[in-house]
Amino acid sequence: MLFDYVLAVTLSESGIAQDAADKWISSGDELRMSAGWSCYC
Repeated sequence: MLFDYVLAVTLSESGIAQDAADKWISSGDELRMSAGWSCYC
């Protein structure tokens, strides 16, 4: 989805990106998990 990609790219430039990505990936919510993995990409 475009939304999770844009959010992830924006977040990846911040200092909290890894913590947020880890929390989203473990959330179980499909959209949040996708955004979390996109942060790592």
